[in-house]
Amino acid sequence: MKFGEARRLRQQGKTDKAIATCQHILRKNPDYSAALQLLGLLYMDKEDPNLALSCLTRAAMHNPDDHTILTSLAAVYLALDADEMADRTLAHAREIRPNDANTLFALGQVHAKANNPAEAVECFAAVVESNSKHIAARYALASCHAELGHEEQAVRLYESTLQDAEHASHAIWPLSQASKDLLSVDLMQIHDRLSETKIAKNPETRARLCFAKAAVFDRRNQHDEAWLSLTEANRLMETLNAPDHDARREAAGRRLHVALGSETVSICKPDTDMPVSLFLLGPSRSGKTTLEMLMSLNAQVQRGFESKIVQSATRAAFQTAGLLASSRLADLPGDLSDRFRDNYRRQLVRLAPSAPVYTNTNPHLVADVGRIAATVPNARFVFFERDTHDTALRMFAKLYKPHTNEYAQRLDEIAAYISWYQEMARAWMSRLPDLSLSLSYEAMVKDPTATIESVCRHCGIGVHDVTGNVVFDDIGCSEPYLQHMGNAIKTD
Repeated sequence: MKFGEARRLRQQGKTDKAIATCQHILRKNPDYSAALQLLGLLYMDKEDPNLALSCLTRAAMHNPDDHTILTSLAAVYLALDADEMADRTLAHAREIRPNDANTLFALGQVHAKANNPAEAVECFAAVVESNSKHIAARYALASCHAELGHEEQAVRLYESTLQDAEHASHAIWPLSQASKDLLSVDLMQIHDRLSETKIAKNPETRARLCFAKAAVFDRRNQHDEAWLSLTEANRLMETLNAPDHDARREAAGRRLHVALGSETVSICKPDTDMPVSLFLLGPSRSGKTTLEMLMSLNAQVQRGFESKIVQSATRAAFQTAGLLASSRLADLPGDLSDRFRDNYRRQLVRLAPSAPVYTNTNPHLVADVGRIAATVPNARFVFFERDTHDTALRMFAKLYKPHTNEYAQRLDEIAAYISWYQEMARAWMSRLPDLSLSLSYEAMVKDPTATIESVCRHCGIGVHDVTGNVVFDDIGCSEPYLQHMGNAIKTD
C-alpha cells in the first residue's frame, strides 16, 4: 500500500513526500529492493546521484539479477562520470534482458558520452525501432547522426521531436545550424511558439531560443537583428555560468608559463605495437572537426572525436597510486608516467583495435602537449588556425553546454583565449618540430586534398582521395558583424 503511494507521489511530481514515504517503508523493511530502487530514482530526480548510488547499490545487492535495477544503477554511474562501471553494469543487464529498451537507451548514453557515436546510433536506433514514440531516443539518435555528419538523418529526427515542447526547445538550435534545403519547418514560427510556453521562463531555454533566432536572422542577412539576439543569448549564458574570468586567465597564464619555460621536451620512444595518436589541436570553431572528418575517410584512421582518453588514463594513474585524483596530465607526478602510459595503451587498444591512426580533437589538451609527447608513444600534433575574427564570431554564436567554454560569452575573453591558444601552439611547435604540423582552416577550404596529403604524410600512412567531399566555405563569416565586434578582437 505504502509503496504504491510512493510511486503515485513521484508521478505527481511530489518528490519530497515520495522520498519520505520510501524512507518510512525502508525503516521497517531495509532490504526491500523495489523501495530502494524507487528511492534511488527519486534522488536522481533531485539531481543527487551520490544518495541515489547508495540506494541503488543496496537494491542491486539484494536483487542482483533485476535488469531494471541494474539499468537505473548504470544511469547513476554515468551521472558520476564512472563510465566504465556504467558499461559493465549494463553488460550484466543485457545478459538478463538483451533487448530491453531502457537498457539499450542507457547503453547508448554511455557510448555517446564516451564519444562513440557510431555505437550509440545502433543502441538508440534499436530503441526507436521498438518504440517509435520514444522521443528522447529519437533526439539522442539525431544528435549522434549529426556528430557523424549524417545531416539529413539528423534533421528528419530532430524535426520528429518538435511536437514535444521540451525536446523542441533543444532541437531548434541544431536545426538552425542545418542546411536550409533540408528543413521542412519554419524555425521562426517554432521559436515564437516556444517563447509563449512555460519552459521559456528558464534562462537556459531562453538562451537556446535566442541562439537559434540569431542563426535564422543570420541566414536572412538580417545581421543587426542577429547580433541583438546573440548579445542577449550570451548575457543569459554568462549569468547562468557566473564565470570567474580572472581565475581562468590566471590558470591559463600559469600553463603558458610552463610551456614557455620548457626549453626542450623529451619525446617518448616509438612503439610499433601502438597506433599513432594524432592530436588535432586548435581553438573551438577553428575547423578541427572538418579536418577529422576528412581524415576519417581513410580506412587507416579511427575517429576519436573529442576523446577523453588522456584525462581518463591520468585519473586512473592518480587513483591507483592512492592520490587525490586529477584529470590534467600536467599535474601527474613524473614517477607515475609509466602507470599513465599503461592506462593509455589499454584504452587505446579498446578504442582503436586495428587502426594505425587514432584522432583526438579535444582542444583542452593543448596545455598537456609536452607531457603527452614525453609519455605517449607515436604522438603527432596538428595545430590548426583560423582567422581570428571568424573564429571569435563562431564562438560567440555557438550554444555551449552550461559551465563549459565560459570565455565564449564575452568578446574580450574570446580574444584573450584565442591569443593564449595561438601562443601555446607556437611554443610547442618550436619545441617539438618533428612531431608538429601547422595548418589553417582557410588552406583546407581552398585545397582539402593538399591538406589531407600533408596530414597523412605526418602520420606515415597512405594518402586517400577526398575529391568530391565539399568543405563548407565559412571564410569571412565575420565581415557583416565587424562593426558590432568593434575593437574587442585585435589581431597582430
